[in-house]
Amino acid sequence: KADALVKRAEALRAEHASGEDAGDLLPGPERRFDKVEIEVLDGELRVDGVRRISEKVDGLGGEFTFCTLGEALDAEKLLSGEHLPSFAELGAWLFHLATGATLPRGSAKAREFYLGDAGDRSVWMIYKPDLAFLTSADAALKLSFAERLHGEHGDRRHLVFAPAKFVSNRQLLDLGVEYASLPFALFREH
Repeated sequence: KADALVKRAEALRAEHASGEDAGDLLPGPERRFDKVEIEVLDGELRVDGVRRISEKVDGLGGEFTFCTLGEALDAEKLLSGEHLPSFAELGAWLFHLATGATLPRGSAKAREFYLGDAGDRSVWMIYKPDLAFLTSADAALKLSFAERLHGEHGDRRHLVFAPAKFVSNRQLLDLGVEYASLPFALFREH
């Protein structure tokens, strides 16, 4: 793909170039950059649009989100089994990890194993802070649970965190359910 990528990069430069210096842009308000630089750096083709700023300008867009997820999860205590986080603590962390959003207040534990909704899907976590539970068959995602989600919530998609699953990915996909494993350190035998 290298030749196609180089051609594409050169086309971008040509589109934004003028005169003999192919890196300089034509003047005009429709141009976003003053120069287009193309280089290969550590085996990667890099195309940078450079813009000279001589005065204060508005930002380039984007957004920033600050989230407080609760008490920090101590990895050493998790690995030793000394402290398993509560359903709410682990749920808030996994919900944020999976969706990029904060867990809506009051949604966790409203229904058994339910964390909350994010866009077009619901997020679930089969978890209790108990090693005996986490190493038992009760903690696994089963076909009956996936069918219940599909039956109660129709076409809505579901993401289910669990220590294990006893159903194939194909069956889960047909029911609109996606499986994600809980971090292994939480339920390994000690």
